[in-house]
Amino acid sequence: MWKPILHNINARLASWKGRLLSIRGRLCLIKSVLSNLPIYFLSLFPMLAAIAASIEKKFRSFLWSEKEGGKNICNVRWSIISLPKNDDGLGIGSLRDKNKALMFKWLWRFGSEESSMWKDVINNIYNTKCSSIILKYPIAGTGSTWSRIVNH
Repeated sequence: MWKPILHNINARLASWKGRLLSIRGRLCLIKSVLSNLPIYFLSLFPMLAAIAASIEKKFRSFLWSEKEGGKNICNVRWSIISLPKNDDGLGIGSLRDKNKALMFKWLWRFGSEESSMWKDVINNIYNTKCSSIILKYPIAGTGSTWSRIVNH
C-alpha cells in the first residue's frame, strides 16, 4: 500500500542533485516537499514503524550526504533534528506523530460533527450509534482502517 509513496520519494530524490544544494536547501526540500508527499496516506492509513523508518532514513541520507547515494557523517542525531524549532530542532517532525495526529483528527470529527454523510456511512457499516468522541465499545472488524483508528 505504501509503495507509491516510496516510489514518489525515490523519484524526487533521484531528480534532485543534493551535492549542488547547501544543507539549508536540502532541509527546505525535505520539509516542504518530501515530508508532505505522504500526507493523504497518513490521514487514512496507519503507518508501520518499518515504513516510517525507511522514509526517514531516506530523509537523513539526503540531508547529510554530499554526493548522490553517498554516506556522510551525521552531525546531529535525527531525534534532535526532527524536534520542533522551539525545542532547538529543525522542525522536520516525525512521520509516525503526523500519522497519529491525522488519524485522531478523524476520531475528533466523528465526535464533533452533528450530521455528515461520511459519519452516517460509518455508523451504518459498523452498526454503531455512538456520537461521543471516545467510543465505549470497540468496533467490530479489526482489519479496517476505521476500526484501527477507533480502537487505538
